[in-house]
Amino acid sequence: MIWRRRKSLVNPKQQIWFGLELVVVAIGFNLICFFFLFLSPISDLFGPSNDELLTALLNTIYLKWPLVIISMIVLLLIGILMSHRLYGPLYGIHSVLDKWLTGDKSARLRIRKFDYLLPLMKPFNAVLDKLEKEQQKASDLAKAAIKQNTGSDLEQKAKDYLANIEARDEAEQ
Repeated sequence: MIWRRRKSLVNPKQQIWFGLELVVVAIGFNLICFFFLFLSPISDLFGPSNDELLTALLNTIYLKWPLVIISMIVLLLIGILMSHRLYGPLYGIHSVLDKWLTGDKSARLRIRKFDYLLPLMKPFNAVLDKLEKEQQKASDLAKAAIKQNTGSDLEQKAKDYLANIEARDEAEQ
């Protein structure tokens, strides 16, 4: 089932850190590119005879800083969106497993259409369905054994059932 998430930030701390790390990497990459592409070739301009050319170059660089800042903000927002598409499904998996541990066996994973872990949803839910069926089958067999048998017969039936489960598990592997 594909659905829409209600929160903008599923895990704000981790998502914002992810976006900031992306911005830091982009800034570092841009600084390295700036150094190798511009700073090394213009190092000869730092003489008294080239003051006008150097001033013109620095003015051009200063005019582009707002564009750099805007691009970093956009990059931060893209990083948050990317982390939302990753942390949302992880949060969903965690929630489903918590519900299963508290006894809610009907809980299933729901992931949005554009989330990164969408291909994981069907196999994950199939595992939960199989586990639920196995638990229901074991419960039904235990109830039937209790109704039919008493004492040592019940103990022997339980041992036989466990041996059958182990044999089947070994055969599946």
